[in-house]
Amino acid sequence: RTHSQSLNERGLAVSRLFPSGTIAITIAANIGYAAMLTFPAAFPDSIIAITPDETMNADFLNMYLSTQQAEMDRRAPKGTQKNINVEFLRPWPIVVPALEIQRSIARSMNLVEDELAACVHQATALRILLDSISFELLESAL
Repeated sequence: RTHSQSLNERGLAVSRLFPSGTIAITIAANIGYAAMLTFPAAFPDSIIAITPDETMNADFLNMYLSTQQAEMDRRAPKGTQKNINVEFLRPWPIVVPALEIQRSIARSMNLVEDELAACVHQATALRILLDSISFELLESAL
């Protein structure tokens, strides 16, 4: 969702730029972690890209693939470093409900993720407040 580096024109000329909405999946060492681009990006060959067509909701596919990470890692060929490739992923079973159901599931999951993020933010703020109050109580006790 964020980036700290970008390619110059020369680097971009020898790279492929993937559009927002592309799903990136790690295929080397850390196997099967999926994330959806929220901006156009280029990335190294340790990541593959899936750009869903109009029959697949990108949010839904990204969430589904995220549930498959542990199994992808388990099935990855063992060697000096685990690696998978497009041929490994091409036959991967994908649940494909009707597009409107995909959208509904994705909306619901996004709402849950937003609520979870808000709870984590609130818990962090409460932890900071508790630490501050605890420090003040200790100081006043001394």
